Amino acid sequence: MSHFFAMRFPKKRVVLKISQRSDGEMIKLFEDEGFE
Repeated sequence: MSHFFAMRFPKKRVVLKISQRSDGEMIKLFEDEGFE
C-alpha cells in the first residue's frame, strides 16, 4: 500500500523514499503521471 501513501503525500521526497523502500516502478508511474 506504499502507492496509497504516496497519493496521500504527493511530495517528490516522500514518493522517492517510498519507491526506494518498496516498488521502484511505482515511482516511475507517479513521475509519468506528474504527481507533484
